[in-house]
Amino acid sequence: MPVCRQSETQVLPDILVRYVRTGKVKLVAHPLAFIGPTDSIRGRNAMIAAAAQNRAFNFAELLYFNQGTENTGWLNKEMVVKAATSVPGLHVHQLLDARKSAAISGLAAHYEALGTADKVTGTPTFIVRPSLGGGMTTTLVSPSEQQLAAALDS
Repeated sequence: MPVCRQSETQVLPDILVRYVRTGKVKLVAHPLAFIGPTDSIRGRNAMIAAAAQNRAFNFAELLYFNQGTENTGWLNKEMVVKAATSVPGLHVHQLLDARKSAAISGLAAHYEALGTADKVTGTPTFIVRPSLGGGMTTTLVSPSEQQLAAALDS
């Protein structure tokens, strides 16, 4: 199973319940395109476009639960439409129009620059930054739920 899919389907569900929904942690996504010139870029841009409608995590979850073999073209326009249609409140035509816009390209470039600055070498990467004074920044690449929870607890 691809590591991003594993993270989305096996690591994040409990982390969301235990930390995000309780207000202990704020989860911020910076979608990066690491694998291949098509699926990864198409998914990143569509997720950023879904974020403009406050539906990024819902959209990404559906994509990962239905992820095909990496770099095979599984994430085509039809798959984007199918996933977007399944997210309540997500306006499909607006997402499709936005994903190729200059605004989405600009955000994608910004996220790539942040990834470079944070020395992200693969996805999924979780960067745990304390928000209130002290503490060290912890970077975890493809962590298990236990590893991510331990970093959040510290």
